[in-house]
Amino acid sequence: MQYKKARISDSTTAILSRAVYSGDLVVFSRLIELRVYIASSIQFDEQCNVTARQLIHLLRHLPNVSSFCFDNGCKECFLKDEDDHTLEAMPQSVMSHLKSVKLERFHGSKNELFLVKILLNSARALEKMSIIPSPISKYPKEVLESAKPLLMHPSDSKCVIQFFESNCKVIP
Repeated sequence: MQYKKARISDSTTAILSRAVYSGDLVVFSRLIELRVYIASSIQFDEQCNVTARQLIHLLRHLPNVSSFCFDNGCKECFLKDEDDHTLEAMPQSVMSHLKSVKLERFHGSKNELFLVKILLNSARALEKMSIIPSPISKYPKEVLESAKPLLMHPSDSKCVIQFFESNCKVIP
């Protein structure tokens, strides 16, 4: 059985990133849409169980994934020691297949901005990135303002970054 769409947890993402080395991703060879949710942030006040490096590594080895979404936000994603130095140290291999990214429940945290930078750097075929603020944010426009400097981020991609209000209305 091969899947075209999958919704997996952060822990599963970390495990699958290690499976890349053993070639055990055959079941996902036709996957075109990947949705990741952070299970730990739903139930506990913990950090997620996947690193930015693992996530990008997994995406690079799923050659047909053209759509990626963080379902419930990634405010507390990744390890605390991951930062711009991690980004600089990551191999600059291209994810030529990833065309669409959606970040839901965006808080404008350092980790979320870090993920956006990595994706803009790595996904050269990226056409659209949608950023939707968290509905519990008191100041959704200010949250999105924190992400607007990303529009000036140098990238080989011709990506259009769309900022939405919580009700999915595009912010000009």
